[in-house]
Amino acid sequence: MSMYLRDYYLKDYRRYLTPLLLALAAPASAGSIELHGPPAIVRLLERYVPDEAAAPRRLQTMLGEILATEGYFSPVFEASGEGETLRLHVAPGPRTTIADVDLRITGPIEESTRSMLSAGWRLPVGQPFRQQDWSDAKQQVLSELLAAEHAGARLVESEAEVDADTQHARLRLHYDSGPRYRFGELRIEGLQRYTPALIERFNRTARPGKPYREEDLISLQDALQNSPYFSSAQVSLDRDDAENADTTDTPDNTFRTAPIRVEVRERPAHRLGFGAGVSSNT
Repeated sequence: MSMYLRDYYLKDYRRYLTPLLLALAAPASAGSIELHGPPAIVRLLERYVPDEAAAPRRLQTMLGEILATEGYFSPVFEASGEGETLRLHVAPGPRTTIADVDLRITGPIEESTRSMLSAGWRLPVGQPFRQQDWSDAKQQVLSELLAAEHAGARLVESEAEVDADTQHARLRLHYDSGPRYRFGELRIEGLQRYTPALIERFNRTARPGKPYREEDLISLQDALQNSPYFSSAQVSLDRDDAENADTTDTPDNTFRTAPIRVEVRERPAHRLGFGAGVSSNT
C-alpha cells in the first residue's frame, strides 16, 4: 500500500488536534486513559491524550495520525479496560525509512552550487522518515538558494511516496533556482533632513555590481538601524524592477541587476534652548 504526502498533507497536524480533543472529550464515558507501549512512543503520544476516557476508535485515529508524522504508518492499537479506566496498548510497528531521493534543481545555477546543495540534503537514504525532518530539509535547500544570488528561487513541487508494506519512503523534489541577481543602485525613500550620501556612507556590503547576498542586505539594514540618524530602516532587493539578464557565453553566467530599495524613517530632531530672566515684585 502506497500513499503520497504532498506539502499540504500532515503539514501541521497540531492545528487539527484541538477540535479532535474536544470531540474525544465529549461525554462518551467518564474515566481515565492509560497508554501502554514502548516508552518513547508513550512519551510522544501522552501529551495528546485527553484526561478523560473517550471513544477508542476516534482516539486511535488521532494517535495514528500523530504516529504517521514520525514515520510509523502501520500501528496496531488494542483497547481494554476495567471499570472506568480505558487501557490502550500501542504497537507502532516498523518505522519507515528513506529508500530514494530524487532532488532536481533547474535554472541558471552554477554546477558547484547544485552539487553542494544535493550533497548537503538533510534527509538521506537510510534515515527514518519524519514529517518535521521532511519539512525542514525542503526549507533548508530553498533558504540556501534564496540567500545567495538566487533571490527568486522557489520549490516547484515536492512529494513523498510512502509504502506502508515495505516501510520505505521515496522523496521527489523540484526547485527552480530562478535567475542570478547582482546589486544595482540604491533607491532611497524617507529622507528629509539628510542626503543620500549618508546612506552610501553606511553601505559597505551591498555594492553595485556585486552578486546578491542576503546577508549583505541585512548588514546594511542593521548599520542604518543602529545609527543615531534613523528610527527604522528596511532594505530589500527590488526584483520587480530588475534589468534584463546580461548574457555571456554560458547560461550559468547570466545575471540580472536589481536596485536596492532602502526605506528609512529619520529620528525626530531635538532642540535645546537657553534663556535668562529677572523678575521683581516692586
